[in-house]
Amino acid sequence: MKAVQSRWWGAVALISLLFLQACSKDPTAEYRASAGSVADITAPKPDYSSLDPGFTNWCFEWSRETYLKSYESQGRRDPQWDEIVRPALSNYARLRVTDEALTIEHRRDFKRAVDAGCDDPLVVYLYTRVMYDPDQATRKTAVKYTLAARQLDNSHYAGLIQCFGHLRAAQAWRNTDTNKPPQVNEHRGLAFDRLLKVLQHDALPVTIAFQFCDEFYRELSRSPQSAELFRQKIEPLFNARWPEEARTMLLKGRFAVDDAWAARGSGWANTVTEEGWRVFHRRLADAEQALNWSWELDPTLPGTPLEFMRVELGQGRGRARMELWFNRAIVHPGARYDALEQKLWYLQPRWHGSEEECLLAARDILKSDDFKGNCPLQLYRLHESLAKYFEDRRPEYWLEPHVWPDLKAAFERYFSQDEADNGWRHNYILCAYRCRQWATVNEELGKLDDVNYAYFGGEEEFNRMKAEAQRHTQE
Repeated sequence: MKAVQSRWWGAVALISLLFLQACSKDPTAEYRASAGSVADITAPKPDYSSLDPGFTNWCFEWSRETYLKSYESQGRRDPQWDEIVRPALSNYARLRVTDEALTIEHRRDFKRAVDAGCDDPLVVYLYTRVMYDPDQATRKTAVKYTLAARQLDNSHYAGLIQCFGHLRAAQAWRNTDTNKPPQVNEHRGLAFDRLLKVLQHDALPVTIAFQFCDEFYRELSRSPQSAELFRQKIEPLFNARWPEEARTMLLKGRFAVDDAWAARGSGWANTVTEEGWRVFHRRLADAEQALNWSWELDPTLPGTPLEFMRVELGQGRGRARMELWFNRAIVHPGARYDALEQKLWYLQPRWHGSEEECLLAARDILKSDDFKGNCPLQLYRLHESLAKYFEDRRPEYWLEPHVWPDLKAAFERYFSQDEADNGWRHNYILCAYRCRQWATVNEELGKLDDVNYAYFGGEEEFNRMKAEAQRHTQE
């Protein structure tokens, strides 16, 4: 066991050193260099479409083959951990194709396997994945993700698993620093290179391919150039492999919407060029056609109504149309936060509504048990947006009488939930400070676990705000 740990941390140190020596690269260089086209596709045709009765069973068999059977046939096996690894991989294979959530027991199984000395690349990666959230990564855990991804590269395991390994490593490194480390582009490029090969050559269900591409595209959306190149390369491959699938049409629609808004730009209407408007309207029409097809093929996909709301934002045919797709989206609990965010954006005075309309809609969610999780915070986010919109005309926006009651109600509703993240108290404290609610500032400061000084502008600024609140409370 000690020898295994020694090799592990020695490799961690080596990988860390190699990456830390890497220099920053053009964020799109890896994608431009990636080879492959529709003409290169050798993957077999799928056995089932996503709406066929046997599709779910086929997905499960694919998942078992990808995780469990691959380990049994070519993994680093040993009697010390085989009887732990097999059920762990079997359970994980099932989770990949169902709506079941990862449990403490699943995490415990992979930890037991690694503690027993298992150094199989798949098991090590899944252990890292279930034990360390990449969105909460430190440099130490990011290095673990890098090592796990590199070990997968040198293994026989499926290309899609290698894609996930590099995507998680990119996410982990992105969250280690406010300035994007060079490892982020490195892992994104490696993930994309493998993804093209997977889409060209590997047998896999469209649902699994869509899930990865959807998540990877969201990651790349932080880099407009990389996202545009992703759209150009991925859409033809989906069209060729799964031409009659709703998810292909959803992807096509999403890409067209993003193309449209990229052509328009983020400025005011009077800053858009004539060519920008032409491309904007044409690509929104393309998106509308693709999304209508997606909806007809499978009206159960939550992404389709969400994208239709973005189309309506650009076309502006009326609130009734937006509400239609909003109500179709919120049938899916997991889509409610995004749907609400898009609705409130649509109703803002900068688009198709008014201050009164968007505030009324945001306040209504606090009265509904259907909008839980982070949904109550949308009222807070709306005030942030309105304050920025009105900053020139109403510089004292945060002191207006209707603002603090809304913020107080939103945060109290959020923190009343068992699953509330205490980190949001930073936002609540800053809101109270802006609104000069000194007693609340002092009260909430005592509830912080660890202070993120950067959020307040640094430790010195935080201490100044804290002292000011205490002084006002004592007066």
